Amino acid sequence: MWASGAKIEAAGPGDEPLTGDGVKQVLQFARDMVKAGNVPEGAQAENGETFHLQFGTGNLGMMGTGNFNITLARDQMKGHEFEFGISLLPGVEDGKSASFIGGDLVVIPKGSKRVEDAVQFMKFLLSDEVQVESYAKLLNLTTRSDMTDNKYFQAEPLVQDVAKALEVGKTPYTTTFFEQINSPQGPWLQMLQRAYYKDDDLETIIADAKKAMKDIAAKG
Repeated sequence: MWASGAKIEAAGPGDEPLTGDGVKQVLQFARDMVKAGNVPEGAQAENGETFHLQFGTGNLGMMGTGNFNITLARDQMKGHEFEFGISLLPGVEDGKSASFIGGDLVVIPKGSKRVEDAVQFMKFLLSDEVQVESYAKLLNLTTRSDMTDNKYFQAEPLVQDVAKALEVGKTPYTTTFFEQINSPQGPWLQMLQRAYYKDDDLETIIADAKKAMKDIAAKG
């Protein structure tokens, strides 16, 4: 949806979520894939806990996932011939792409007496050595884009492809991200489930999700 010009989450009270033609276009595209039998039946019951294990079974032709799946898939398929490549998530138009970057939060509680310690810890995590010798060495994407040109990534073409996501990646910011997007009971997953597996009007599905997201953002 991002690659198709859509905006997804409500950043805060009064902000409008799920805007842009890309929302409906992508939902229709995914609905058509499901109806054509191009999505595993087990995906309907997926709540996010086991999706990362699916690509390594060797039964999927394409999957949207993260860089962690490189080593995971290889570990799952040890002893078998298993080759794969990586591309950025496409939009509905040729040449358009996007990626999600982030998801981890760093929070210093109000009133904390160790603010300086927290700041120093973040500086440690973002230091050259940690970015390369801890993150990159394990083939995890570095937090800093200027650290992607390192010896570990140079030796692994697939991670080099993943690193291209930093150029088009988005990191949504809202204090209610979990409630709007990540929660298994949240409006995002409910919208997708209805769009994929029911015949409800897509405009109605989007409107219902939009209202639920705005309500959550208003309370947040």
